[in-house]
Amino acid sequence: MNLLKDSGVELVFVLGHPGYYPRKGFTPAGVLGFKAPYHIPEAHAGAGMVQELCSGKQIVDKIRIMGFNTSPIGAELKIKWSNCDAEFQMAYMESQCPSCKMVYGVTPCHSHSAQFVKAAGVNY
Repeated sequence: MNLLKDSGVELVFVLGHPGYYPRKGFTPAGVLGFKAPYHIPEAHAGAGMVQELCSGKQIVDKIRIMGFNTSPIGAELKIKWSNCDAEFQMAYMESQCPSCKMVYGVTPCHSHSAQFVKAAGVNY
């Protein structure tokens, strides 16, 4: 995964066991709107998964370019900020810690879970 990330790959898709791959950061691709390029039987629809490999800066840049940075998250996420250990409710795709000024971002397709929120940098 690190090699893919270092090579600039943004998304990784797998067809695998839905009990294993979520533990490695993968999310069911179908619920995020992705469709496999081939038929997957309905009984195995959860086997198609995706993981985003972007850094925090890449995520914030992407959501700013797309105009999603000020978009509200469907359900606010409780985040423990990595820079100062303060807890904060993240209400928008891009948020800044009021204590340490670290900027955090999450893409719309991953805004359902705090595990996908990434730090971009202080005052980024």
